[in-house]
Amino acid sequence: ILCSKSTLLISPTGFGKSLCYQLAAYCFWKKRHLITIVVSPLISLMQDQIANFPQVLKPVAINSSQSEKEKEEK
Repeated sequence: ILCSKSTLLISPTGFGKSLCYQLAAYCFWKKRHLITIVVSPLISLMQDQIANFPQVLKPVAINSSQSEKEKEEK
């Protein structure tokens, strides 16, 4: 990830996946002002991650439970 290569990570619960993309997002933004996109099939996981995301970065979640207006505001 940190070498700017496309990366697929499949790991068990509790392995630290969140840290993998949060650290990469922070480093990419700090060094090059690049964004990081994370795709997750679980809405509850997205909401949990947004609530606990580092304050340095501005996380955004878009999912099917939101209205069109909510999605546009992001």
